[in-house]
Amino acid sequence: MFLQLEEAKTLDAADDFVTRNKIAVEDKANVNVNGLPAIALYGTQVPDPAVGGETLKLMTYLIQYNNQIYKMVGLVSTPILVSISITFRPPCAVSTS
Repeated sequence: MFLQLEEAKTLDAADDFVTRNKIAVEDKANVNVNGLPAIALYGTQVPDPAVGGETLKLMTYLIQYNNQIYKMVGLVSTPILVSISITFRPPCAVSTS
């Protein structure tokens, strides 16, 4: 898991994040996180076959606060996901208010 500032200043950053990281979005929702506007994304990132690596599931929150977008990303490899699937859920299954 990591937290960092996104370069963009609006929640449109979600689309850029998905494109840059080649994420196949499985679920996307507009949510509130502690009263702040946010977008929650759940998806899969498949590595480039030429480079190799593991397929990852991502749970990402892009949170707007003080004209900044904070990006919080949780990553897990597919085999591990099976054992923690109750905790690592898509946005439609998560209450964040």
